Amino acid sequence: MNVEAERSWAPGRERQIVTVARNVSTRYLAIVAETVAGMVMLPFNLQHLGVAAYGLWILLGSITIHFSVLDLGYGGALVKFMAQYRAHRNARALNEIASTLFFVFAGVGLVAYGVAAIVAFNLEHLFRITPDQAEIGKWILLIIAIHICLNFPFSVYGGVISGFQRYDQNNMVAIVSTTAVALVNFVVLKAGF
Repeated sequence: MNVEAERSWAPGRERQIVTVARNVSTRYLAIVAETVAGMVMLPFNLQHLGVAAYGLWILLGSITIHFSVLDLGYGGALVKFMAQYRAHRNARALNEIASTLFFVFAGVGLVAYGVAAIVAFNLEHLFRITPDQAEIGKWILLIIAIHICLNFPFSVYGGVISGFQRYDQNNMVAIVSTTAVALVNFVVLKAGF
């Protein structure tokens, strides 16, 4: 095996220090981006949506946050096995675990969307909200659930990156997505929607 191929599987000590520094610094940047976005967008959303609509939005978001338990620990296991198979230089096992979990998570995503749809069509019965809020909430929940449920199978890519100890790439995606969501939120509310 040549030296360059060896380096791609097991980086040297100096490279490990650079990787750790990059991973930690981008994590702190992601935390700062999420904190600033939250602090800026909360009063903005309250002002433009009003207390009742913002409360409905928070209620629906809190419902979907519980879908994360459907991960069943497979996300953490993916990172562990990616690191293990990388250390053993077993490319076939890397592909097998990633492919298998993609399809497992796709199934979990479908189940989660089914649960979200059941909840969405029964909001008025589950919570003390008006029929108008239930109608709006139904569509919001169905839309949010699409994002949440697609995140299950596509989280495999983030798990692979984490298994290769490139948390900095996931952190940069988090920074960009946090910024993009805040900007879209701002533009949509400013436009009167």
